[in-house]
Amino acid sequence: MLSGFSSSKIKILILTLILISSNIILSNNDIAKLPEGVSIYQLDNGIQVMLIEKPSLPMVGINTVVKVGSAFENFATSGMSHMLEHLLFNGTTTMTQKELYDATDKIGGYNNANTSEYYTNFMMVTPSENILEGMKLQSAMLFNSVMPEDKFEKEKGIVLEEIAKSFGNANDQIERNILPIIYKGHALSLSTLGTYETIKNMNRDDVYDFYKNFYVPNNMIISVIGSFNSKEMLDNIKDIYGKAKPGVIKEANTSGLNIAFEDVPSLDNEQNVYHRFYSGSNTQLQLFFELPTPKNLEFYDVLNLVLENQSEPIKNKLNSYFENVIDGIEFKTREYKVKSFLQVTATLNSDNNINSIKDSFFQY
Repeated sequence: MLSGFSSSKIKILILTLILISSNIILSNNDIAKLPEGVSIYQLDNGIQVMLIEKPSLPMVGINTVVKVGSAFENFATSGMSHMLEHLLFNGTTTMTQKELYDATDKIGGYNNANTSEYYTNFMMVTPSENILEGMKLQSAMLFNSVMPEDKFEKEKGIVLEEIAKSFGNANDQIERNILPIIYKGHALSLSTLGTYETIKNMNRDDVYDFYKNFYVPNNMIISVIGSFNSKEMLDNIKDIYGKAKPGVIKEANTSGLNIAFEDVPSLDNEQNVYHRFYSGSNTQLQLFFELPTPKNLEFYDVLNLVLENQSEPIKNKLNSYFENVIDGIEFKTREYKVKSFLQVTATLNSDNNINSIKDSFFQY
């Protein structure tokens, strides 16, 4: 990726090849025993818990995953998961935003969150002796947020500023162009940030309904790592998180898009080529090869390792044919249950012989 360039200085050529691969046979390994210090539980209200004891660490980190993100949205709700992530820092039924921030600072805590396609993650890290207070703060945010009306418009402005900044980032622009192509017809084609129009027209009551629907314990996973006693930690989690009432999660309205784990519609042709041109001296060639669903997800880790070792030899081989036109090659996998891709990104110093270079990649 061209992380050091603004969008005005990049000339981008995107080529997308969708290839249905043949079946890959992977061996089924027996489930291994959990390592020492690792334990897994499920609370009566549905929260799944994983504890990892690391006595050498002076801190404890608790990460709560809510199983909702942009893949559960549509054109009307695009960006709602991200907006909600921001709003949960604005106060609870017992604490104002300032009191929440001050309480976190008092215990030396790090309280943050991020939104992805399928999950919204909330993390709290504190010195070991203060994690109990940190867990109480996180639990209050997750289950007892109030989303004050006067804070709602302020958070809209912050999210709109994030979207504006993304327009000035070359990598974000490339990603924005790619997603509607490879995930056409699915919510994965939408930006996690949302769009200007969806954020501007979002209202507090709709977001609150979204919150009450998805932020229930039976839609959450907790992982804790650091210096603690597992039995005591589990008792504390039951006391702080385990009393929340489970809920019935209503499926999101598709409104023209498949969502969550629904299939991405297949493209009509075996090969599809798309072009995006911007002024600049660099050309970026990207190819996407559809991957089968492996029997073991470790397949992706192995694939990435193999490709990482092959990127330099392939670059050198192609440069021997095309007069050193390729400055760099990067491989990565995009792994989703609905459809996964191998992404090949080549940075070129010239767009001469672009079709021949594409064909060579195809052969490799």
